[in-house]
Amino acid sequence: MKNFICCVACLLLVAGAASADKTKVRWYVGLGGGSDAPTFQGQKDVVDQFNASQNDIELTLEIVANAQAYDTLSVNGGRKLHISGG
Repeated sequence: MKNFICCVACLLLVAGAASADKTKVRWYVGLGGGSDAPTFQGQKDVVDQFNASQNDIELTLEIVANAQAYDTLSVNGGRKLHISGG
């Protein structure tokens, strides 16, 4: 989990380096086991810890039920997807 957070942090810092405002990043979850209720708290904890660790990026967690995740992602409504996992 720490390696994942470090990789995400590096990517996000590069992506948001030119912006003075917080860079908003969506973490889309639902394509694997991440949309199972027992995993929610761990994922929320990662988001909370990451957001508390810095002031440049606002990471938000978007959990979609696995049965709808592929359709939701394919009709994303033009919204930019930043990170996908679980």
